[in-house]
Amino acid sequence: LSMLKNQLPFRKSKYLESRGIGEEVQERFRIYEKDKKVYMPVFDKDGFYLYANARSTVGKNFYVESGAKKTLWGIEEVDMSKPVAVCESQIDALSFWEAGMQAVATLGADNVRSLSMLKECTSIIVLAFDPDDAGRRARDRASLMLGKFRCRWLDLPEGIDVNQALQD
Repeated sequence: LSMLKNQLPFRKSKYLESRGIGEEVQERFRIYEKDKKVYMPVFDKDGFYLYANARSTVGKNFYVESGAKKTLWGIEEVDMSKPVAVCESQIDALSFWEAGMQAVATLGADNVRSLSMLKECTSIIVLAFDPDDAGRRARDRASLMLGKFRCRWLDLPEGIDVNQALQD
């Protein structure tokens, strides 16, 4: 049974709202909050539902449906002719969308291979991985894969991610 993005429920997350991500962006990605978790569905490039990641709204626990295969989150919304930011987490990518720039998430620094979907991008790619060792390694691998000539990177201070920068 395949479900398209617009067939999924949407229920505004107060947790994401408290992190600076408004209702319009949440609805675009079919975010919903339930049982002290915020669910962030993952779709393929054509908008078909694959699985949902969740994050606790009361702690730092993350949940992924069993059998889920990491892919590039947000790819179904990307216009390949416009600049796109690349983040590790969905919340950081949502923060870019809130600020008016399209973004995708690799769902972890260890999933740079998913960026192969951006090889057809004809614009600038902003690498906005977390400012830690894993993020810097991911940034370096991503710029080699996608072409250093079109990659720029966002240098944030240690301990500050994209969502924290949005909130600040």
